[in-house]
Amino acid sequence: MNKKTSRGAEPQGIIMLAIDKSNGRVVAAVSDFQADRYGGFKKKESQAIRARKSLHAEIVTQCCSQLISKNISTYTREKIFEDLRANDQIETWTHEVGYSE
Repeated sequence: MNKKTSRGAEPQGIIMLAIDKSNGRVVAAVSDFQADRYGGFKKKESQAIRARKSLHAEIVTQCCSQLISKNISTYTREKIFEDLRANDQIETWTHEVGYSE
């Protein structure tokens, strides 16, 4: 599926999913197609960093109350995500769009 944008180039980005291992349900889905780069990082690396941070936030939003999800730190979101992975509760799926290896 090599669709091109109106400018002719295939869009490039990262899609990430968090999947509940107990039932296979997608808990959170995010993507990043921004062309902006962090200093010292390639575009794909920057997109993966932003997608991962968005995934952490989306997991908390989907699994916690609005009061909690709006009031916890980025570090706490990351810690919740890492604890879920360490306890074998979720797995992540990443797909690169428009990148050739």
